[in-house]
Amino acid sequence: MSWRQIGVFTIGIMAMAILILIVFTNLNSKKKDKQPSNIETLQLSPVSNQNYQAELESIDIFVLDSDQFELIPKQIEIHQSGSVSQNLKDVIQALLEASKNGFQTTIPEATRIYEAYIDGKTCYLDFSRELYGKHIGGTKAEFLTISSILKTVRANFLDHIEQVHILIEGGQEIKSIAGHIDISRPFGIW
Repeated sequence: MSWRQIGVFTIGIMAMAILILIVFTNLNSKKKDKQPSNIETLQLSPVSNQNYQAELESIDIFVLDSDQFELIPKQIEIHQSGSVSQNLKDVIQALLEASKNGFQTTIPEATRIYEAYIDGKTCYLDFSRELYGKHIGGTKAEFLTISSILKTVRANFLDHIEQVHILIEGGQEIKSIAGHIDISRPFGIW
């Protein structure tokens, strides 16, 4: 074999090796596109990443001032829920837990929210019996308790809600929380 033939043969083999390498690389990249690696699977898409960032929202809850004579708004962050009713329940839950965040509230500490739902422009808030059973009593304290709930709903849901109906233990209507203010009917918040 001459040097010329050896050179042509070598160039042919190298060209074939490069061609095989190119084909193999293309096949490998197509295979990766069809079967993402574990890292790609765990990454959030830009849409879901935006949704996660939008989950935190600032809300206002109304708590007592330092002198315990009037209600003032305090801004806190909660995770936003998908539905207005669930978001309403989360906001009321944040109000109930205000004392855990160092705020003073007129709502008895053990009070729970069972349900919060909206029918038309009226929201119904179903509280546990501690709302009236452990209330400190007195006209002013009862007024501040009701006002705290109403102002918190108004500040966060004015576009969706016009009235608030306070219920107890599974949707029961009661006459009052501490004997002074009638809560058997919804309160307007506008």
